[in-house]
Amino acid sequence: MKRIMAMLLALLLLFGGAAMADDDLNAIVQRLEGYLDELMNSEGNGVDTTKLETCVEFLKETKNRKKKPLELYCSVLLSIERNQFDSADDDMFVLRNESMTKAFEENFVRSAGRETSIPTVEQLYNYLQGRRAEYEKKYEAALSFYGKCADGFDTYNRMENIKYELYDSAMELYRVGEYEQAKDLLEELAQMMYEEAVQVLKNFVTPTPAPTPAPTPVPFTIGNSVEFGSYPQTAAGNDNTPVEWLVLENDGETALLISRYALDCQQYNTGEEDTTWEQCALRDWLNNEFYNRAFSSDEKKRIVKSSVSADENPSYSTDPGNATEDNVFLLSVLEAQKYFNDDEARMCAATDYAIQQGAYRSDSHRADDIGTCWWWLRSLGDHSDYAVLVNTAGSISDFGYPVCIRSSAVRPCVRVRLF
Repeated sequence: MKRIMAMLLALLLLFGGAAMADDDLNAIVQRLEGYLDELMNSEGNGVDTTKLETCVEFLKETKNRKKKPLELYCSVLLSIERNQFDSADDDMFVLRNESMTKAFEENFVRSAGRETSIPTVEQLYNYLQGRRAEYEKKYEAALSFYGKCADGFDTYNRMENIKYELYDSAMELYRVGEYEQAKDLLEELAQMMYEEAVQVLKNFVTPTPAPTPAPTPVPFTIGNSVEFGSYPQTAAGNDNTPVEWLVLENDGETALLISRYALDCQQYNTGEEDTTWEQCALRDWLNNEFYNRAFSSDEKKRIVKSSVSADENPSYSTDPGNATEDNVFLLSVLEAQKYFNDDEARMCAATDYAIQQGAYRSDSHRADDIGTCWWWLRSLGDHSDYAVLVNTAGSISDFGYPVCIRSSAVRPCVRVRLF
């Protein structure tokens, strides 16, 4: 009954009332277009609704036989921005009446003899349904509705934001071992041409369940710290301090370790030129100078030479080169996402020795009550002369930094036998 009364009132206002100058309505149309332009150029996080509120108030106080469809249209938009979807539905029900829709599109989609940039009533309806679905986290439904009005409002940015959320969910599913669900979600995103998902799927591997392993020595439980090898860690560099490692993975026979602290400061490559992990100076340094300095002969016997994959940067198509066989290596972007839950977990402090060698130390971010540092990953950035690093806040700077910078620290990785 409420909707019927609203529709009757709308029809009465549509065909009756005192005239208002069409120029005034055109001014409201232009103000609405300005709001819609701001919305389209936003990042899908909404914009200031002052212009829209002014339109609604002005139209409510003015009598004109043409104004009601425009008032309803603006009211629907304002209710959407306030997440008042039931109110928006009521106004939309009236606006979608055949005569009301026809009047709106004749008077305001084509206003003062020109085509306006205002989306149609049907596009507004789909936008409303998409915003409601997004608010309720029904992302697939939201994408479907947004796809029907993709050239209006802020739908493009909202679709991209949703795809990013779904991609994040897929990577979290992979991290916790839900490989099939992760793959299904990535394939859906790839069908939407989401480039990060396309790149991850190229290297997607579903780990084969390992046979039940022998009992794991307690120190090598994932997340534990263990000591193995030694390396200078004081500013003077004349010590031989045991290296503390974090256990990232344990397959029952071997464990993947990463140094708890960044141990040194090295360039990824000595020249500002294109390179790959296979060719870079840092790989050579890790597998020769560092390897020989950090580990004794007996310790070297426990280190397993690892097959190091040539993972592409998920955000760029830079050629990663060839896979390698290394005793010591760095994590890739995908591995840094897989083995660390969040940015905070990736934050790392450097030893005094690494700082003395040139590593940058943050004044604003701390790990283990020490200022954090930048640390290299093996993945290349947006070009072959840029390499990715983890910044002081723990986030992955996937665009990369020049391979020749002298302020990024090194967190070596090794795989060791448990028995």
